[in-house]
Amino acid sequence: MQNINIKYTIEEVKLEISKYDGELLSTEYINNKKPLSIKCKNGHIFSVNFDKIKNQNINYKISLMRW
Repeated sequence: MQNINIKYTIEEVKLEISKYDGELLSTEYINNKKPLSIKCKNGHIFSVNFDKIKNQNINYKISLMRW
């Protein structure tokens, strides 16, 4: 049986966000439902939970790439 409650480290979160030229500004990662502060490659800062990024929510990924 597969464990669906994966616990990510802050390093894994930073790596995933950096794949889309984003920068993680938050210094603490609690879980995938808590909002994180992220800066896109054009300097815009916004909040989003990691679940939306990790689970292929394309709207957030496009935001990270396009801004």
